[in-house]
Amino acid sequence: MLKPPIAQDPEDVISPTERWLPLSVKLALYTWVGVIFFQAATAFAEYHPGQPWPAMLSVLRTFTFLPIHEAGHLIFIFFGKSLHYLGGSFWQIMFPLLW
Repeated sequence: MLKPPIAQDPEDVISPTERWLPLSVKLALYTWVGVIFFQAATAFAEYHPGQPWPAMLSVLRTFTFLPIHEAGHLIFIFFGKSLHYLGGSFWQIMFPLLW
């Protein structure tokens, strides 16, 4: 005869996030995000034209806008050669506005 499952105490149940993400991974992620926010705050608090962006902020910007730009080329490939060439820049500007 099968016994009914024993009810667990809610305090003993481990969340899936805590089960799979060790503390070191969480600390590394929070540190990385903190560095990016600090670099953004210092870069935009007093910006001078021609001044290069901090490294982590530049990487974040590149990997945010580059896929959007390249997706514009793929979207507008069906509308002729001129729109295929111009579609990347157009979509890079229009995507945030439409969002």
